[in-house]
Amino acid sequence: MREKWGSNYDDEGLTYLEGLYTGLMATQNVNGALQVDQAQKICKISYEIDSRIREGSDFDKLLTSYDKLVKTAEFTPKNVKNATDFDSVGELFRWLEKRGWRNKFYDDVTRDIVDETMKNIQNFTQRLYTNETGIAEEIERRIQSLQSARDLEDYYDTNKEYDLDEYDNAGYEELIKEDEFDPSVLKDDGGEVLDE
Repeated sequence: MREKWGSNYDDEGLTYLEGLYTGLMATQNVNGALQVDQAQKICKISYEIDSRIREGSDFDKLLTSYDKLVKTAEFTPKNVKNATDFDSVGELFRWLEKRGWRNKFYDDVTRDIVDETMKNIQNFTQRLYTNETGIAEEIERRIQSLQSARDLEDYYDTNKEYDLDEYDNAGYEELIKEDEFDPSVLKDDGGEVLDE
């Protein structure tokens, strides 16, 4: 810390400077070497102001310099960054990667009236179906009918894609065979046979 802040500070001063600097870096949007230098100067001036307050001497000029430097560096409350905010998409992906790419939004804990309402609706629905006679049999019949429909689809292979053009061509080729094709079938509206 003496290399960073200088050798003219005692241990208490170095601790004060490092604590304030760490706080500034954690809460302010500090970008570039110039703002880092301004943050260090603000810390030094702040320490000098505190020292003069303890001594009881005048610190008005230092306070004016401090205010100007804070405004120049734009270390104001409106520029305070929230530690939980993301500054870039890269930070968002890093956060998601650490969490295993899954958000754990709901953990079965009732937190507000919406959670309580959802729980009440689920309990009502469960009681409605478990206490109602005949519902279980109807659900069982519905499951069986869905199963039989699936079995029929599997039997007739309705999920297979058929080439309908190939089907049409096969039928047309059957008609064109010499021994089965009768050109008199092709007539226009006037009853005349059309030429090939």
